[in-house]
Amino acid sequence: MYIVGGVNEYGMMMDTAIVCDLKERSYRYIANLPDRIETVAICTHNHKVYVAGRYSIYCHETYGDRDFWEMVVGTDSGRIKFLQSYEKYIYCIQSLNRKLYRFRPHIDKELHRIVGFTSASVTVAICNT
Repeated sequence: MYIVGGVNEYGMMMDTAIVCDLKERSYRYIANLPDRIETVAICTHNHKVYVAGRYSIYCHETYGDRDFWEMVVGTDSGRIKFLQSYEKYIYCIQSLNRKLYRFRPHIDKELHRIVGFTSASVTVAICNT
């Protein structure tokens, strides 16, 4: 289980990332996120963890004893609020423009717009069936 971002007791946004081993009831810190994020959009896709930063989506990578967050795709028009893996794609919704995008990790270099929502209501979650 990954625990990332959030706010500390002083109200400051965090860039920390932790991996919890639920079987062993232990945890370890991993590389800090590239951005400090209060409310994190995160998902898994093909056994990798993806996190939306302020203007990019990152994938957690490990090579030998080194780990880091690799930028996968930019999000030019604003911060991503939700990420959801489905088949070959990761789908996402940006927080301000209420548009649904998707991309194929490590293949696409930019987000591809699928649809824009006209409702004034705020989208709160996405999931697949």
